[in-house]
Amino acid sequence: TQGAAITASGQISALGLDSTYVSDTKINLGGTKTDGADVRIGYTKAIASLGRFDFTTTATIYHHYRIKNLPTDPYVEYAGGVSGIYNTIPDWRTYTTVDFTRGPWFARLGHLFIPSVEDLTNHLPVGSYSQLDARMAYGFNREFRRLKGLSIAVDVSNVFNRFGPASAANTDSHVDTGIYGAVGRQITLELGTRF
Repeated sequence: TQGAAITASGQISALGLDSTYVSDTKINLGGTKTDGADVRIGYTKAIASLGRFDFTTTATIYHHYRIKNLPTDPYVEYAGGVSGIYNTIPDWRTYTTVDFTRGPWFARLGHLFIPSVEDLTNHLPVGSYSQLDARMAYGFNREFRRLKGLSIAVDVSNVFNRFGPASAANTDSHVDTGIYGAVGRQITLELGTRF
C-alpha cells in the first residue's frame, strides 16, 4: 500500500523505514580497464615414416586488469591476483597441445598452466596449477566398408585428477572453480558419423 505523498523534507511514511525506497536510474556505475595480448604459436612437422606432428601454444597475457565499482572510486589492479569478488585473474596462462596424426589415427596431449597468483584478501601466494588432457581418435574409412564415415574417440580431461589451489578468497569450495574447474577427471566417449 502507499501512504500519503511526501510533500516536504522530514516526512516519512507510516509504513516505516524498511518500506522506503530510492529509485536509481539503470546506469553502469563501475568500470573495467584491461590491456594485454592473446598469442598463438604453431608448428607442423610431417615425418613420412611416422606421421604428422602439430605443436601449438596459446597464451593469454594480462598487463593490467583494473576495476572500479563507483565513478568516484579509483581503479584497483586485479591482474595476478584472486579476490572473493572478481575471481582469479592470472598475469598469464597457457594451453599447449601436441597432436599426432597417422592415417585414420589421431592423438592429442594438452597441457594447461596457470602461474601462481596473490590472494588479495590476505596477501598470501596461491600456488600455480597444471593440468594434462588427452584424446585418442580413430576414423573408419575404406578398411571397414560398413563402418565408413564412423569415428570413435576417447577424451580424458584432467588426467591426473588435479584440483585447483586453495585460496581464502574463495569461500564456497576454497578454489576458483570458474578458472580451475569443479569436476576433476572427466572421461568422455564420442561416436560420430559423416554422410
